[in-house]
Amino acid sequence: MKKTKVSVIVPIYNSERYLRECIDSILNQQYKDIELILVNDGSTDESGRICESYSSNHNVKYIFQTNQGVSVARQNGVNNAEGYWILFVDSDDTLPANAIAQLMSISSNVDIVAGATDRDKRHKTLPDYISALDYVKMLYSENFGPTPTSKLFKISLFSDNTVKQFKQFASGEDLLMNLSLAVANKKDVRVCKDSTYHYRKNDNSVTHKFRKTYEYCSKYFVIKENVVKNMLQRDEAQRLGLRQKIRFFYQIVVGAGFVNDNSDDFVKNLKGDLIKYQPYNFLDRVALTSNNRLFLRMMYYLYRIRTRVSGRVYF
Repeated sequence: MKKTKVSVIVPIYNSERYLRECIDSILNQQYKDIELILVNDGSTDESGRICESYSSNHNVKYIFQTNQGVSVARQNGVNNAEGYWILFVDSDDTLPANAIAQLMSISSNVDIVAGATDRDKRHKTLPDYISALDYVKMLYSENFGPTPTSKLFKISLFSDNTVKQFKQFASGEDLLMNLSLAVANKKDVRVCKDSTYHYRKNDNSVTHKFRKTYEYCSKYFVIKENVVKNMLQRDEAQRLGLRQKIRFFYQIVVGAGFVNDNSDDFVKNLKGDLIKYQPYNFLDRVALTSNNRLFLRMMYYLYRIRTRVSGRVYF
């Protein structure tokens, strides 16, 4: 296996509108030692035909699977990869022409190179290297972009089940996969300060359409804590995971039409964690106890303003 070869994996589901632009941005990279793996997750539009039109390119592999979700598609891509490095790209996004060259130029002696998307400016404030443990903590607390895109992973970090073990989660699975790879990583993580990924907000994506429930979130955070159990104590995991839990709570409330079940165990446990770890966080604690739709709507928009100002979470 050539240590310079990069396998670029694109999971695809009904992406005909943007797919050609995505594929062309990868095939036109300045860095040439790549293979492009297109994994069609049972698309019902013209995505399959578009993929087939590129199949004569010797650098392109086309894989069709029945619809099983993005996690299985990514894992299928990894399992068929011949590269030493793995790079994920979503089918409605694009890469700058020098993206892979930039990532590979700083890949010596590391197993993960973390680039930035064009919507995230925090990378410029980070050190060049982050320890393996600090990287896990930053991911877990959402102080580092949770998406697997714009990151270069050595293929040795993956097992046959690294990605698809989280296929039951339609939202938030990206972070779980990243955490799994971060736990497998034992070296410092190299940070690329420049943007290596053009993100396109797509309100029609599965993630944007998905509506979270209290039951869903409870299961999600049990799995999330289990992923890092050998690196983080449970108290620390609960403390670091608060930001995401609060964000999920507001997403549940929005999806339910600003109705809150403050008797649910997820809500009660979150309120207890806030009292324990963030005793001065009065705004979110009040929201957790409210049943007033107008008030909850106001608290949701106030939360969005707070998170946008901090630059830590994107909606």
